[in-house]
Amino acid sequence: MRIKKIISNIMALVIFCGTLAIPQISEVSSLMASAEDVEYSGSCGKNSTYSFDDTTGTLTISGTGSMKNYSYDYDCTQAPWHLFKEDIKTVTIEEGVTCIDTWAFCECTSLTKITIPDSVTTIDEYSFYNCTSLKEVTIPNSVTYIGAWAFDNCTSLTKITLPNNVDYIGECAFSNCKSLKKITLSNKVTEISRYTFSKCSSLTEVTIPNSVTSIDEFAFFDCTSLKKVTILNDDTYIGYHAFEDCTSLKEITKPNDIITITSNTEDSTSLEKTTKTNDSTTIGSSTLNIGISESSIVTTITETDNQISVGTSNIVTTTVTSSETLENTSNNSAIKTMLIVVLSTLIGMNLNTLIIISIDKKSS
Repeated sequence: MRIKKIISNIMALVIFCGTLAIPQISEVSSLMASAEDVEYSGSCGKNSTYSFDDTTGTLTISGTGSMKNYSYDYDCTQAPWHLFKEDIKTVTIEEGVTCIDTWAFCECTSLTKITIPDSVTTIDEYSFYNCTSLKEVTIPNSVTYIGAWAFDNCTSLTKITLPNNVDYIGECAFSNCKSLKKITLSNKVTEISRYTFSKCSSLTEVTIPNSVTSIDEFAFFDCTSLKKVTILNDDTYIGYHAFEDCTSLKEITKPNDIITITSNTEDSTSLEKTTKTNDSTTIGSSTLNIGISESSIVTTITETDNQISVGTSNIVTTTVTSSETLENTSNNSAIKTMLIVVLSTLIGMNLNTLIIISIDKKSS
């Protein structure tokens, strides 16, 4: 009986051990090969090399010209340092390198500091995508181009200064930088692309330089702490949804206009515009929905010679001519009367459209 019990226990142990996942010889060999494949130095471009100090976590890029382009590397596995990317704490790029190419340091989640030399002119798409520990980056004056998604989801980045030579910033370049509190834009940037600073939830204030002619749709979408925007160019175009879900935004200031927030919900941002110039008379106030309503129109009616032009931001233009009304008018009373008629007509055309009307005295 005792022998049978021992045999039974042995059989049970064999069966139990048979259920355990025991690595096959081929799997063990593969793991050993992977360990041997980790190279802490090598080539990363035609004339550029890399070396990694595993004691300090410093990755150094040396050489001349552009780094290698790792296009469409959506899983961040093409760069030669991808096997130890989570161990990289500092990246030092030496003088001579001209381009930080696409996907170069994506998902280096332990990276906290980058040193970029004056020889670099381009920071390409996704270069530092999802570097969630990156707190500090100094971009030299030599840089002119920052590609789309370059610093997307760098959630620890607190401050960014773009030097005056930067003339292009791609869409989503600083999207999801949730700790970013301050940005200083270059005086050569002409466009703030789609989603460039979207979801920068710690950003409180921004000044748009005079060089910027267009703030594209969703540019500052969901910047929930943004309270004040100063736009230095009166002619800067503000695209649909540019400030949607900026629930703390109270005022957008332009040289000749103050746009005051009248309501701000999760679905839309309503702005009320008043004109500050002495040569312009405001007849009506209204709300401009920068939020979800794409049917909203800002309309300016301008007196020039014997014409009243009705222009809208979505390229719908009407011209109303009345030489008889304007011919012998020495003040604005008759013009106001006519504009009220035009306003009534416009509202009759679209009851959902709220309109801003102003008279600009531009007699030749």
